[in-house]
Amino acid sequence: MKMPLAFEAPARGGPRTRAEAAIIDYLRLLTDIADRNAERAVAHRTRPTNPHRMVPMLLRQGSFFDPPRTARVRGVAKMPDQQCFKNAAKLAMQEQWLYAEGFASSGHPIHHAWCVNAQGRVVDPTWESPGAAYYGLAMRATELARHLSATGRYGIFDGS
Repeated sequence: MKMPLAFEAPARGGPRTRAEAAIIDYLRLLTDIADRNAERAVAHRTRPTNPHRMVPMLLRQGSFFDPPRTARVRGVAKMPDQQCFKNAAKLAMQEQWLYAEGFASSGHPIHHAWCVNAQGRVVDPTWESPGAAYYGLAMRATELARHLSATGRYGIFDGS
């Protein structure tokens, strides 16, 4: 039997900045598109496609994380571009920090992963400059390790 993932309590509530509001608007747009796609699939008797299945859960359970104040946290080297899920997973397990996944914005919202350190601060090992907004779900490194062992892949959401 597959065990559900256990997420940590939210970092904080609603959006405080335009960048944060843009993430919520983007997630709502993705939800609307998925709903229309599902309606068309029913009408045409086909299976709906939804590459962003995590969006409804994020809108219900996600929270904002305060962006980092500096580009680099002392002692944390920048990790390879285009590998945020792997980078954040490795760093979270190495430091026993929280692994967070959701959407972040550095101009426009994208599916992204980062860490949250013991002081509750975002540590983004992938981006050279910190994002303007981070919104998602966080889990303990031990829970992430269980997920990696069960699935063999980085990224906690289907389709990531």
